[in-house]
Amino acid sequence: MKWLGSKPLYILLLLTEKPTKWPRWSVGVGALALAAGIGLVWARAMGDPAWGWAVSLGLLAFALADWGLLALLPRWRLSFGAVQPPFLAGILVRGCLTLIAVPLAIHRPWPTLIGLVLSQALLWLLMAYGTLIEPFRVQVTHVDIPSKASNPGSPLRIVQLSDLHVERLSRREQALPALVAGLAPDLLVLTGDFLFSS
Repeated sequence: MKWLGSKPLYILLLLTEKPTKWPRWSVGVGALALAAGIGLVWARAMGDPAWGWAVSLGLLAFALADWGLLALLPRWRLSFGAVQPPFLAGILVRGCLTLIAVPLAIHRPWPTLIGLVLSQALLWLLMAYGTLIEPFRVQVTHVDIPSKASNPGSPLRIVQLSDLHVERLSRREQALPALVAGLAPDLLVLTGDFLFSS
C-alpha cells in the first residue's frame, strides 16, 4: 500500500467519499453491471443460464432493498448522508459473497443457494440495525476515579460528550440535553467528532 503514502487509512477514508459526487444513476449502472457479471460466472459454473438469471436478479433485489433503506433515512429524519458510498460498499460485499459461493454451488447447488439467500438477508438486517437502531443508542458509561487527596466537599461530576457525528437534528440530538441534565454534571467536557459531513 505504498501508493497510498504515509497515511494509508486516511487516504482510503478520503477515497470512500469520492462516490458522493457521482450521479446516482451511475451507481445503479455499476450495480447492474456487477450483478450481470456475477450472474454470468454462475451460469458458466453451473452450466445453466437459469442459475445466472436467478443469482443476478436476487443480487439486484437485495441491492434495491439496500438502496430503499438508505434513501428513506433522510425522509425519516434519521440520517442525511449520501446514498452512494454505503450502497457501493454493500453491493461490493454482496458481490464478493456471491462469488465465493460459486465453488460450493457446483457440488451442492440448492443448499448453497439457500445459504446465500439467508446470508444476503442477514446483511440487510445488519444494515438496517446499523442505520435505524445503533446510531440512536446513546451510551452512558460511569467511571469513578478515587482521589487520595482529602476532599471536604461533594465529588466532582464530569460529563464528557464525544463522537456525536451530528449531521442534522434528529431524535438523538433532541433527547441529548435531557439525558445530560439528568446526569447533573458539575463540568461538561466536549472532546471532539461533533459534526459529520459528506
